[in-house]
Amino acid sequence: MNALATSVPPLSPAPTTCSRRSQPSSPATPPSPEYADPPLVISPAPDLLATLHRLAELAVLKQELDNASMASQTSKAAVLRVEYETNYRAIEQAISAWEPRLPFGYTLANRIVDGPPDASETDVARARCDAGRALAYKHGALVMLLRLSGAANTGTGTAQVQEAVVRHAQSAIWYCVAASTTAGMQGPGDRSVSGAGLLWPLLLGASEVTEPRDRGMARQAFSAVETAFRGSVNLGRAWELVLEVWRRRDLAAVGDGQCPDPGSTGWRRVADEMGVSLVFG
Repeated sequence: MNALATSVPPLSPAPTTCSRRSQPSSPATPPSPEYADPPLVISPAPDLLATLHRLAELAVLKQELDNASMASQTSKAAVLRVEYETNYRAIEQAISAWEPRLPFGYTLANRIVDGPPDASETDVARARCDAGRALAYKHGALVMLLRLSGAANTGTGTAQVQEAVVRHAQSAIWYCVAASTTAGMQGPGDRSVSGAGLLWPLLLGASEVTEPRDRGMARQAFSAVETAFRGSVNLGRAWELVLEVWRRRDLAAVGDGQCPDPGSTGWRRVADEMGVSLVFG
């Protein structure tokens, strides 16, 4: 998670997707909603976690490509560009196609996970929390991909790209609210992941939105995460960072170009200037 947030090479190897959670269910042997594997930051989604690991590596590759281009290293840049574009398309396809694997008998429709009639409220809440957390990462990753594409890096991309960025940012924020709200319905012992696990998609999503309604949803998301995971992460500092990003985006929208739009990746520069250090994993 730190690699995704900071665009540094991941320290750990890519996780395997061979997991009991990722095996197809059988009506004859329905799996328990309880997951036997050790909890992940976005559990139960080891297949998505592997793709996010590749996304973190792609961000590093993009930096190498940009550096080679700026240094007029034509041959090196050409090789890196082919590698980057190939990996970009593969990762984009994998993330776009990904859907959460739910326990047997559970369904996902209109953003809501529902369980079978005999499922307990706690089991349904856990399934909703797990799916919401993973889907927040899915849409946060799509925001990051669109920014990496270069068309929206300065907030001046095409209308279609910017519309897609905002759409996925809205979804990331919505799922952060959903995951936090349902986490509060579980017992204290069932909360396998802290609020820090939601900070990356929440920060990416909140940094993108400009409309009052969307920013209101971001406020709700920060409040929900703080309520569900009180004491697990310094959300107050993260919220101060988002407010500063919004201030600079608003100034950029009405200014004379002297205050550039920080965009979703620009929050890191804003955080450095504010002296804010955040833990994401």
